[in-house]
Amino acid sequence: MKKLFALLAALTLVSAVSAQEDYKYGLGLRLSYGADIDFRMNLDQKHTVNLMLNFPHFNGTVLTGLFEWRWPVIQSGFSAYVGPGLHFGAFGFANDHTAFNFGIDLMLGLEYKFDAPVALSIDWKPAMEILTGDYWARWQSWGLYNFGLTIRYCF
Repeated sequence: MKKLFALLAALTLVSAVSAQEDYKYGLGLRLSYGADIDFRMNLDQKHTVNLMLNFPHFNGTVLTGLFEWRWPVIQSGFSAYVGPGLHFGAFGFANDHTAFNFGIDLMLGLEYKFDAPVALSIDWKPAMEILTGDYWARWQSWGLYNFGLTIRYCF
């Protein structure tokens, strides 16, 4: 009887932890050197697709797509994630010409999913421009300083 009770208690605990950490979709706001509209879709417990619409310095628009791997860390509710991605964007400058950019990204972060349908994450998203409208910035434009704080509504 004690073994049965222990097994039921363990299963209840595992299901409670799973319910807290998992969600299918998340929509939120990421604050970094601009503002991002962030959409996350968890494909399963270990794989995530993340789309971000970014407005860097509020002088352009960049769309970033990332594929991330995630795993639980520290305690219930916390998960870490890492993954590669690509971005494409357009920027308008003071002299009324538009420059386009294309590059590669990496995302590394830590998320906490509250008991409520809210998740909070901090991350680092370095990027490298492969193609940019500014010749001198080509191959030299590393976005190593892109740290962010995201709050998401989970559903």
